[in-house]
Amino acid sequence: VNDIPKYSTYFAYRAVCYFHLGKHELAAKTLNNILNEISFKRYPDLLIEIKTFLAIEYGLMQDAELLGQMINSIQR
Repeated sequence: VNDIPKYSTYFAYRAVCYFHLGKHELAAKTLNNILNEISFKRYPDLLIEIKTFLAIEYGLMQDAELLGQMINSIQR
């Protein structure tokens, strides 16, 4: 947890693995856990990347409400 880029890259890799297995709910849960555990104040680009991947997962899960919320969050 002390090395935020490596920690978040590991969990993003796990989410990509779930994505390729077709387990979009687990991928979204993994990405949500990253967002809740880590403060990305020093890494805004990494935050945007994770939120974008999460928005893709919501789109694949066909959850329009969460997708809209995530897109609005990304635009801020």
